[in-house]
Amino acid sequence: TPESIELPLNKELFQYNSSCARSAAFINSREISGRFKLNPGSYIIIPTTFEPEKDGDYILRIFSEQMTKVEQVS
Repeated sequence: TPESIELPLNKELFQYNSSCARSAAFINSREISGRFKLNPGSYIIIPTTFEPEKDGDYILRIFSEQMTKVEQVS
């Protein structure tokens, strides 16, 4: 993980860092896609379920025009 991000994620991370990309609407759907142009940097992708406290399985596909480093954190 990048040194500036501590796990587990805490409330302060979300208070002081705004979202830079998200799906257009938070809807109950099996598939969501989006296209985003992001500045170089480190990002956290947080998949969520429509229902709070419900576990889910996810497939995340990332397409990039440039070389990208991706790592899973838990």
